[in-house]
Amino acid sequence: MPADRLLHPRAGHSDKVNKLTDLEFRVWVQYVLSADDFGVMRSSAVTLQADNDHLANRPVKMLTKCLGVLVTVGLLRTFEHQGRTYLYQTDWQDWQKIRWPAKTINPEPPLEYLSEKTKELLKYFPGGKQVPPKNIGSTSEVLPPTRETANGLRQTAVAHGSGSEGGPGETTAFLDVPFEAFKAEYPESRRVFGYIESSMYHDAIKSGKTTEAKMLAALRNHKASAQWQDEAKIPNPRTWLEGERWNVTMSPPKTVSTTQKTSGTVEALQRFASKGGVQ
Repeated sequence: MPADRLLHPRAGHSDKVNKLTDLEFRVWVQYVLSADDFGVMRSSAVTLQADNDHLANRPVKMLTKCLGVLVTVGLLRTFEHQGRTYLYQTDWQDWQKIRWPAKTINPEPPLEYLSEKTKELLKYFPGGKQVPPKNIGSTSEVLPPTRETANGLRQTAVAHGSGSEGGPGETTAFLDVPFEAFKAEYPESRRVFGYIESSMYHDAIKSGKTTEAKMLAALRNHKASAQWQDEAKIPNPRTWLEGERWNVTMSPPKTVSTTQKTSGTVEALQRFASKGGVQ
């Protein structure tokens, strides 16, 4: 589980949040801290009390009532699993931006009311899989240092110099050059990349299914193919990666060279002359 969770300033202007009392607000914040990486938490005051010393001194009935209010105002929803009640937030991933969900023992929440981003996160349930791979020491797979924010993933720079970390010195941003080259090569009209596409790209290489060079060469072959000249037939990156299209070689557009045209014209004139020309 990440060491930190995100609360956006817009929560201060939310109708749902502003309906809460001080204690109910404290309980809501503790839910955000106590829920697993998929936004699921056992609907139990004991869970809150175990994670918060202040709430440990509050009556169980009072905390249970607060949890009920969170559901009533629409901040949370509940679902049942094996006779137990669990809480979840339908737009959890819209705010938390979880990249590497830790393994959870909680059940999977129903998909019916989840936001699209949260549904994407649930593809990695019950967690334990890196999405995308973390920074590693290999020079062939160095991902940019990043920081998750409520507005998305931001790349950060790493300073190197004579001072301590963050001190004066030359600032260098480490880029995953092969992946960036692959993204830049993809047709602009279909160039939609997120953490899912990044994960699929790196997983294919780490598993040995392909190489960075083969992936880029195949993409260039497809860009020059007859099929991809029709924009409607260009797949999005996720479809391309899911289908392992790097194993497919596509034919270039059919063209007739000037030499072929000239040769055909000469042969036709020669045949015409051999028959005596125009009578």
